[in-house]
Formats: sequence, structure tokens, C-alpha cells
Amino acid sequence: MIILIIIILMFGYLHASEKIETIGNEKTTEALNQLNQKIKYLNNRLKLRKHALQSNTPREDQDWDALDALDEKIQALEKEKILNHNDSLDKQINELKAIKNDFLEGVDEEKFFEVTGFNQKDLYQKENLDIYRLEQKKYEDFYKIHGLDEKILYLIKRFQIVPDYCFDENGSPNKNYLKLEKVESFNGFGTEALFFLKVKYKKSEDFKLLYVIKVPKSGEIKGEIKGLMFSRALLPGLWKIKGIPQIKFHEKIFLTRNKVKIGYKNVAFIFLHAAKGMPWNTYYATEKSTEKLKEGFFALGRAYGLFERHFLRGNWEKPETLYTMTFLDAHPGNVFYDPKTKKFSWIDISSLGKSAAVYYKKAQKDDFTRLGSTLSAISHPYRKQKDYYQALLDGYFDAFNDLNEEQQKIVKKLVLDYLKNDKNWEN
Repeated sequence: MIILIIIILMFGYLHASEKIETIGNEKTTEALNQLNQKIKYLNNRLKLRKHALQSNTPREDQDWDALDALDEKIQALEKEKILNHNDSLDKQINELKAIKNDFLEGVDEEKFFEVTGFNQKDLYQKENLDIYRLEQKKYEDFYKIHGLDEKILYLIKRFQIVPDYCFDENGSPNKNYLKLEKVESFNGFGTEALFFLKVKYKKSEDFKLLYVIKVPKSGEIKGEIKGLMFSRALLPGLWKIKGIPQIKFHEKIFLTRNKVKIGYKNVAFIFLHAAKGMPWNTYYATEKSTEKLKEGFFALGRAYGLFERHFLRGNWEKPETLYTMTFLDAHPGNVFYDPKTKKFSWIDISSLGKSAAVYYKKAQKDDFTRLGSTLSAISHPYRKQKDYYQALLDGYFDAFNDLNEEQQKIVKKLVLDYLKNDKNWEN
């Protein structure tokens, strides 16, 4: 009798196990069918997106849709691999990851974006962009200081921005090693004040410009920080483009508040790391050779032209649709020139990030994406110096010599018309 009961129980267990396995297989099959349908849909979508990206049509948000589709497809295949124990999918998954890298590097461009669009999580990383919020309780000494220059000296010392020997035992700046100069002649759109921080290292004979310190107007602070974060996301791609100005970027931002008659006013001190060489306006003021200046202006114009040429998009049959990425703040104080290497560098690139945001919305009629906007920023101070201005224009248009003759004429007309009517940089 006992043996019979055991046999019945075993049969029941085996039957139940078989039923459970069948139900499990049915669920797995259903899940796989859904995944396969999704993969088929994503695959078709991906083909369309890739075709659009490789075509000569203007870039749109479809680029990032394609990247999203790739991510979804890779994830779906990885799930299928796990559910179905199918290691043969590794090859397909790796191929798709390689395609994703192609998208990230740009199918029709040299390395441009290493982030998928403006991903806030990536953009707000602190890499190369140190943000310090100075709370009054913790930094009481700072809030007792009134002058901007004195506040800056406090920040320099407190956050060890320069070597210790730049300050004496009493905490006062040692003028033999440290200079903080206010740029009196500067007149920026959204800037309240500008300073040069210069340091003389012990092994050096001359002072070296270490930081350009910018105090933006209160209403511009948020836009400045957001623009710098967008710009940082662009850097891996911009560093790969040959011929354009190099970009120096290791910024420090100090966020503070000043007490005013009614309430408080936000104040920011943005420490923009200087680049090799000297600001272009300094080089222009000190270089005595006319020929060297002409050569410099030509090279400067070409570097600016190569930047706008690289990102040029639109329909040539409708010239009004042509647009590019620009650096609206590329004035002579924000471009550095190293006479030894004959290389240019840009600093203070927040407006470049703002341009990128507009560029990806395909806003052709906006100054942030208008062909010639970068050139306009550098050209205004020199328009009355005809030889230098012409050298600047010649260099700029030389960057477009890979286009056919008709396209070059279109570029020239658009840019010259814009420069003629642009009043942004006139005093």
C-alpha cells in the first residue's frame, strides 16, 4: 500500500513539474515573440534613421532617435540571449555596438559627440568644470569683503589656485609673484567685470597669464553655467577636428550672494583657464611686423572658417536654409595666439554650447547658427584696418575651397551680407 502511495505521489510530482515547465516555456516563447517583433520594428526604424543621418539633409533630432533605437535593440538582443541561452547572438550584439560607436563618432563627421545628445546626467559631471557654492555660514570671512578684487584674492588663496609663495605670511598677495589686473577697457554683453590673474613662477623670469576671471551679470549666471556644461560635452569631438582653434577648458566657478538694498543678488566668479600664448588683442598691440600680422590674420580667419565649414548643413538650392555651429563670443580677448607654434586657442566657450543647442534644433535663422557669426565676433575691431581685415576674410573663405565654385559664391555672399548688416559688436 505504501509503495502504491509513493508511486502515485511521484507521478503527480512529475506531471506537475511537466505542467510548470510547459507554462514556463509558453511564457518564454511569448516574451521572445514580443522581443522579435520589437527588434524587427527597431531594425526597420534604424535603417531609416541611418539613411537620414548619412544623407545631406540637415541634421535633426532624428540622429539621437537613432541612437535611442540602437540602445533599445542592443538591450532587446541581450535579453533574448539570456532568455534563450543563445550565445550565438554575441556577434550581432557586438556589430550593433560598433554601429553605435559610429553614431557617437558621427557617420559623416569626424569625432563630434561622445554623449548621446544633451544628456543632463553626463553634462553635470564635474570633470573639468569645478563648481563651488559658497554658503555664508561656512565662508563668513568672504562675505565680510566688499570689493570684487578683494573677493577674488580671497578665493585664490582659500582654494589654493596659485602656489603658496604668491602670498606672504600675513596672507597678503606677494606682488613679486602675483598680479590681479582689472581689464578696464572690456565691454562685454553679459559681463559685469573682467580680471587677469598673472603668476610669476620661481623658475620663470616673466609673469604668465594663468586665468581670465569673469564676473557675469546676475541675470546671465545660469545661462553661462549651462552653456559651459554643454560646451564640455562637445569637447571630445571638437578636439579631433583639424585646423580649428584648440580649446582650453578647465574652469572653476564660485557661486556667491551679495546683500543689496532689498534682499540678495547672485554673484558668480568664473575662472577661465588661459591658453598658451597671449590674447589676440595683446598680440595685435605688441607685434610690430606688418607682414607677420597679415599672416596671422589670414591664419586666424582660416581657423574660424574651418570651424564653420565643418558643421555647415542645409540645402544648397535654398541658401537661406544653410546653417552651421558658431562661437558668437570669439572676440579678440577669447582667442589666444602662440607665435612660436602659430596655433590658436579659444577660451570662455559658453556661447559655443548655446549654439550647439540651437544647431540641433535646425534653427537656420538664429545668430547662434548663422554662417559668418564666428567671423563677425573677431572682425569688428579690425574693419577699419583694411589690409588686416581683408587678410582675415581671405583666410576665412580659403577654408571653403573644397566646395564647388557656385557653392563658394553662395557662402561668400551670405557671409559678406551678414557682416555688412551685423551691428552686434559695434560700440
